[in-house]
Amino acid sequence: MLVIPIYLRMNKSQANKLGKLIREELKNSETPSDTLLNNLQIYRMSFQKDISEVFETLTGIVKSARKDSIICFRIKSIQSILSKIKRDPNLDLGAMNDIAGCRVLVYHPMSMQKVIKVLSASFKVKHADDFRKEKKEGGTNGYFLYIESPINPDRIIEVQIKTVKNHKLTSMFEIVDTVFDENIKEGKE
Repeated sequence: MLVIPIYLRMNKSQANKLGKLIREELKNSETPSDTLLNNLQIYRMSFQKDISEVFETLTGIVKSARKDSIICFRIKSIQSILSKIKRDPNLDLGAMNDIAGCRVLVYHPMSMQKVIKVLSASFKVKHADDFRKEKKEGGTNGYFLYIESPINPDRIIEVQIKTVKNHKLTSMFEIVDTVFDENIKEGKE
């Protein structure tokens, strides 16, 4: 496991500067320099402790509410971050609220409300997006909580609450995007 020394952690303004440098290089090249990619790797991996803490806490809370739920986590890939930087020229890297995220899967849509209520009471929620009735770009739906990391209040962790059925649809879009170099998940059809 790669462990980033504490002195290599970036604050929000350093992350924003890195994002601007990457965006500038992407105007002239398909990929940024190795130095910028290494710095991006350091930034994304600096979320490890935050996501681990949230995942452990989340698992205990969700399993007590819905024993049959499935919980997973991920840190956004470098390619996904670069794609988002290209897609949204006004988004600062330090404001990208989905660098680290967890997904809570339930079998029935009615179970979602119980999980949402329990999580909203257990974490400091910065904001939420409800895509249960109106689908998100790419056709997926669910409920997205953006919570403050219990370790670092400057870090936001995305928590997606979805049904297993919708998770399968989302996974299918991600596979098609990867295999065929498409961007269905981002809204390109």
